[in-house]
Amino acid sequence: MLSWAQVEQKWDLVRHNARTRWTALTDRDLDRIRGSRSNLVNRIQKIYGLDLDSAETVVEEWRRGVKV
Repeated sequence: MLSWAQVEQKWDLVRHNARTRWTALTDRDLDRIRGSRSNLVNRIQKIYGLDLDSAETVVEEWRRGVKV
């Protein structure tokens, strides 16, 4: 399981995984997120209409499953 620091460091490798999980994310979104947890949570919250807790939960579940 990757830490958030590792997600940030390896963003070029894991961004495809994020795009596969959240198909509404654009390349521009992914460029802006750059592995930042808060940026990803905020974008997921906005795009999918989730409350903050739900967005944080789905992003954390995603991080736990990311493999590089």
